[in-house]
Amino acid sequence: MDFPNIRVEFINTWTNQKVKGTLVFDEYYDGKLAVQLYDEEGPCAKLSVNIEGLELPDDEFVAKTYSENEGLVEQFIEKGIFIDTGRVVTVGHAGVQPILMYSSCHGDSELLRLMIAI
Repeated sequence: MDFPNIRVEFINTWTNQKVKGTLVFDEYYDGKLAVQLYDEEGPCAKLSVNIEGLELPDDEFVAKTYSENEGLVEQFIEKGIFIDTGRVVTVGHAGVQPILMYSSCHGDSELLRLMIAI
């Protein structure tokens, strides 16, 4: 899997300030997609969690939407960078977390609109 890093603007949910940053795509030890958010000072938030034994396509990941990440992942869904698959998985004490897909057409708003409409 080889996804390009993406420059983004987002609202820091701790400070409620607009911030510039980068979504960095990597992989966990077992090959699953790992997603981390960096701001101008360095690592800001880990947006994915790795669930042992859960099989996912290469472009999907379990989002971390709890604790300090509340409200972050949703911003990138709204921007068309991630697509909510409608599937969820229970993550320990954090409860149900969504499975998201990296959108390879995030820069093409018309194509993304058509994909969502299907």
